[in-house]
Amino acid sequence: MPKPIIRDQPSEKRTKVILSQEEAETRAVEPWTGLDMSAVGFHVISPALFKMAHLTFIYLNQNNLSFIPAEIARLHSLRLVDLSHNKLRSLPPELGKLTNLRELLLFQNQLNALPFELGALFQLNVLGLHGNQLAEPLHTYASEGTETVMTYLLDNLPISQAPPDRMWVKPLNADYSRMPKDDAEADAFSCFCFNVLCDKYATRQIYAYCPSWALDWDYRKQQILKEISTQNSDLILLQEVENQEFYGYFQPELHQRGYEGVFSPKSRARTMSEHDRKHVDGCAIFYRCDKFTQKAEHLIEFERLAVAVGKGSPDMLNRVMPKDNIAVSVMLEVKGSKTGKCVLATNAHLTWDPEFKDVKVIQAVMLTKEVEKIAAAHKAATGQMPAIIVGGDFNSTPDSGVLEFMQKGRIPDAHPDITGRNYESFAANVGFSHSLNLRSSYSGEMPYTNYTYDFTGCIDYIFYNTDTVVATHVLGPVDSDAMTNFWCPNPHFASDHFAISAKVVLL
Repeated sequence: MPKPIIRDQPSEKRTKVILSQEEAETRAVEPWTGLDMSAVGFHVISPALFKMAHLTFIYLNQNNLSFIPAEIARLHSLRLVDLSHNKLRSLPPELGKLTNLRELLLFQNQLNALPFELGALFQLNVLGLHGNQLAEPLHTYASEGTETVMTYLLDNLPISQAPPDRMWVKPLNADYSRMPKDDAEADAFSCFCFNVLCDKYATRQIYAYCPSWALDWDYRKQQILKEISTQNSDLILLQEVENQEFYGYFQPELHQRGYEGVFSPKSRARTMSEHDRKHVDGCAIFYRCDKFTQKAEHLIEFERLAVAVGKGSPDMLNRVMPKDNIAVSVMLEVKGSKTGKCVLATNAHLTWDPEFKDVKVIQAVMLTKEVEKIAAAHKAATGQMPAIIVGGDFNSTPDSGVLEFMQKGRIPDAHPDITGRNYESFAANVGFSHSLNLRSSYSGEMPYTNYTYDFTGCIDYIFYNTDTVVATHVLGPVDSDAMTNFWCPNPHFASDHFAISAKVVLL
């Protein structure tokens, strides 16, 4: 039998494979990254091939293969597979696990169907099917191109079993010694926080791995409401709620369930027509009417605050001011309270762009300063400091300057997230510190709150003031085994974020 040809690169006549940094590092260790075993008369593939997990391309065309073993799924680095001109009558569903594939060439075989699992190959750009006797509707879809076929397969992909319910766990950082010894004397409530992924951001271009029907807002909004209803929390903080969806869906649906709410869209809505304003997203807070009475509400606009304090700082005007993120706050009186305390609940959504870490820090500073002002005004009027909850999508990981600032109460002027930017006047007039004594409800219990192909990490938080509140339980993570084969959003999870929730007691 002729020896297989081992190539360090695909031949010039074939599509070039562009290596990622990770693959390039692998290649520095491995002497080659692909195999050309075309036209050597193979009837079967040696099991030894499936141990070569470093392979990024493989040519098995022009052989006598009648089947492909399921073990091909072990070659998870593959970007190109050529199986053309063989005798294949079927393909293993396990091919759908090769999610790095860009090209799958199946020309001139004996295929009449494809496993729906191939729809999971969301990065596939080229699917070669010419020369097969495909049954309908695949035959028609194949004539329309790869994208049409892949959409059909993905939309008909069998739905995996739903992950088990998330469990409540005790946070590691909770100070239980300060809790009331008698539960009957405690004011307790639950807080739910969720970025719902508004419709305009949920595109197939960004979330190509999600079936189109599961990405559709009519489906997702029902899943979101189901999750909210399941948790049955007393306080609900939602981000990325579109203007029209707050008034047309969430507010009426949650009102029927015993909630009232406040909402504000991002600052850009002020300058838009009524029609365009409908699609601007913002932050919403809902509270259970049998638990709380609303005393006041406040809107925190980072854009306007930046203008007010940005004199003499080009970075304030050029980097911070153009970001129209907001936060909303409500002052809530606890009905039948044992402590007589009110709760100041704030819901924030900071800018997302990782290139603007400095802006996130500045927004966090402005956020805490405004919360301090609202709390101080309440104390001046009532003689009592409110309990403070600050939650939302902070778009910042636990090792960021934002989290250091929120939990430590200060950040050095020379912090890496703001180094190289001119915020001297802001530092002199406002300062990089706060006195809210905040702590995150979570301390590692959630390995991630955002789970997509491009990014996985914790960016959503529920902070509380440690002088007035203690978190007793938090909603734990999704079962890790259930998340190995897909990313969010998906048929089971309606957003690219996971909801977080905490049960708290007022001190």
